[in-house]
Amino acid sequence: MMRVKSEALHSCSLLLKEIDLLHRSMKLVTREESTYNIISLLRQSHDEVNVHSRIIHDLLNPVGTHGMDAIFLELFLKVLDIKGFDLGDATVSREYKNIDIYITNGRQSIIIENKIYSQDRDRQIERYYNKISSEGIEHIFVIYLSLHGNDPDPISVGKLDKNIITCASYERDIAQWLEMCMKESYNTISIKEPLRQYQTIIRNLTGGPMNNKYTDEIGNLLLQDKNLKYAIDVKDGIGNALTKIQLSLWDKIYKEMKKRGYEDGIHNAKSWSEDIIENYYQGKRETKHYGSSFHVLNIDKRAHVEYRIEIERAMYHGFIVVDASGDNVSSDDRFQKCKDIVKNVDDRFRSDKWWLGWRHESRQIDFVSFKSDDAMELVSEEGRNDFVSRLIEEIDSGIKSFISEINRGDEMRLS
Repeated sequence: MMRVKSEALHSCSLLLKEIDLLHRSMKLVTREESTYNIISLLRQSHDEVNVHSRIIHDLLNPVGTHGMDAIFLELFLKVLDIKGFDLGDATVSREYKNIDIYITNGRQSIIIENKIYSQDRDRQIERYYNKISSEGIEHIFVIYLSLHGNDPDPISVGKLDKNIITCASYERDIAQWLEMCMKESYNTISIKEPLRQYQTIIRNLTGGPMNNKYTDEIGNLLLQDKNLKYAIDVKDGIGNALTKIQLSLWDKIYKEMKKRGYEDGIHNAKSWSEDIIENYYQGKRETKHYGSSFHVLNIDKRAHVEYRIEIERAMYHGFIVVDASGDNVSSDDRFQKCKDIVKNVDDRFRSDKWWLGWRHESRQIDFVSFKSDDAMELVSEEGRNDFVSRLIEEIDSGIKSFISEINRGDEMRLS
């Protein structure tokens, strides 16, 4: 039995080496293309508002700067299988009534909710739908656009029928749409080159394949001998490996915060474990929002501020207010001044009913897909140490700035 297992592991190892060689050869081909990308120079590639919504809006807009009329919009609807939408009088807007991208012809409307890493908000999609419905629009399509085509959080859907929502992904749908757009603009380099650069950003963000040829070559490799069986064995071990990596990170984060003198909070202070992380990689939704909390300062005898670190797809962290029983009471109106102070500390903090202010970890590594170069760095002990060091540094700096703001004068009250 042990000999059989040893032979299987050896075969898996050989398969992975063949895929690595294929990957390296494809990278050499890719390097022949220009790596200069003006979009990534001007903005962070995960900025859903200032990069993705802006670019997609302009491409969809029949009077956008591309000069291709409604061709790109027509292709978009084709990719998402939206039929019967009249493009004759279509207009495309950004941030209309806070909707990321809004398409309408006066009789029909399309709501596009664009999510890269930001969290779903309370009844967000339901509220957008009701706003448009109140304008007398009878036919409303809702598109929930995320990196990998995830379902929206039920808290955002509210009482809306979830069956009217189309889940779209950057990884599949936007990538396919951009490919079609490039074919339509094949003889116009001023359009095709920016599309190619945006396609590269999408591929890097989603961890998509370098090109279709690479995927085809892997498929052909897996069809040889028993390679497909060994690949399935490898796939079964991926969750185990990712669990070990994330478990190591949480342990290092906790120890480093304790080393810097932060005491445990009382709101789910240490709510991670190997079982919880395993469930996370099995897609069980009840495992969302686990992490660690640390005490920052007392507001009064009834409440205090804690700093919390959590994970959804990416890690995020920020300030919350907790009462004596450990409940999160950040939504209480009497803590509005706390929210204002957090925003003054760093305008990247965003407040909502659960947070005085939260922000993503600066590299926004996707722990679910785990395909980016930044994610791959976490495989090594050195890479994990570097990640934790940078994370704790930005957290410690934020906490100290918050406390400094509080201590600036006696006139500053928290509630």
